[in-house]
Amino acid sequence: MDKTRINKLLSFDSIRVAKIIEMIQITAVYAILAILASDFLNKHLFLDISHDNYSVIITFIALVLELSIITILAFYLRKVAFIIPSIPTFFVKNFKPHTTMDYTFWITFIIVLIGTVDKVNSKIDFIKEHIM
Repeated sequence: MDKTRINKLLSFDSIRVAKIIEMIQITAVYAILAILASDFLNKHLFLDISHDNYSVIITFIALVLELSIITILAFYLRKVAFIIPSIPTFFVKNFKPHTTMDYTFWITFIIVLIGTVDKVNSKIDFIKEHIM
């Protein structure tokens, strides 16, 4: 391995520390947004399908529609998160804000959101039971 790459990987300059702080900030923001969104979706928008009365096809169609809603919601909530200023920009010169936004978004928001939208998870379980 290239020695300079290893040194860059292990260095903890002010920019690296600022990126870690930004990741923690964005993780908190996305976790809050995901919990609020999942609560809203579970209570007010997503169907509570009684699996005894619906076929796999109907359940799958409902699942696709609900996942589409989650995708659109994720798109707009990510834009909302960009409105919040990055804390490190106030303390570290030459820090470019929101450079950690994408992977922090996918890891935090999507895992928390999908993990807490019970009605989507129950549909996935129902479909898996009948197909696999």
